[in-house]
Amino acid sequence: MPVADAIALCEDPDVLGAQFYLMSFVDGVVLDHPADIAGLDPATARRTCEQLVDTLVDLHAVDPEAVGLRDFGRPAGFLARQVRRWHGQWQASETEPRPELAALVERLTTTMPEQSPSSIVHGDYRLTNVMFGLDLSGIAAVVDWEMATLGDPLTDVGLLVVYQTLSAEGGEFVMPRMRPTDGF
Repeated sequence: MPVADAIALCEDPDVLGAQFYLMSFVDGVVLDHPADIAGLDPATARRTCEQLVDTLVDLHAVDPEAVGLRDFGRPAGFLARQVRRWHGQWQASETEPRPELAALVERLTTTMPEQSPSSIVHGDYRLTNVMFGLDLSGIAAVVDWEMATLGDPLTDVGLLVVYQTLSAEGGEFVMPRMRPTDGF
């Protein structure tokens, strides 16, 4: 799995105000702006999309126990927890009533499919959370792992479809570029 190597973990919040970790440098390209994507020729665009999907398939094929992640999450009840969590987050930030959302949550709750066999789930897998090699010939690293857990791998697939749909409809799907002066 293409990931940066972990170098150090600092659990002392007094150092930076929170626990943090340090990862190795990965030289690569993040396709995080429409102009970056529009500049790709059709063959390269297709190849990068295939690499994005193939890397997700590879992630879901990793045996959590074999890599020391047997206790990484709570796969039982994962789908129901996801619906409750996302609905709760919406309710906490809701600025206007959306009755259609309540109907959707009810529908998801009553028609929830049986969970797929558990695997490592990235939790936010998308084009802007991978770094391609400088020549775009492969994915150099998958990044942004703070939502990773063990659960239903189809949630990663579903989220990837959501991001693709948003981008096709002209919705926001890219991350703003950070400059050193922006802070964190």
